[in-house]
Amino acid sequence: MFIQRLSRKQMDGFLNKYYPPMNGWNFICTQYNTYFHVKFINKVVNFSKVLTLSDFDANGISPKKWRKYLYDIFGEEYKKEYINHCLKEFV
Repeated sequence: MFIQRLSRKQMDGFLNKYYPPMNGWNFICTQYNTYFHVKFINKVVNFSKVLTLSDFDANGISPKKWRKYLYDIFGEEYKKEYINHCLKEFV
């Protein structure tokens, strides 16, 4: 829902904030229907890392930072859907 509405520029902005190219990070970001799959490679320290980012969750990075970023873009619409998503676990 929200993943499909992100532009490549917005996604790159989020990734560059936490994995800056000046620190040796490069990434390959692939958008699927309901999530982003991101593979990072740092040639300076010979390390790689994989992230999976969906509308309400993140694997490999703080989910709180990811949700805050989406809230900054989509505002109250995102907050309302996130709350509904969380409430589904109790129904």
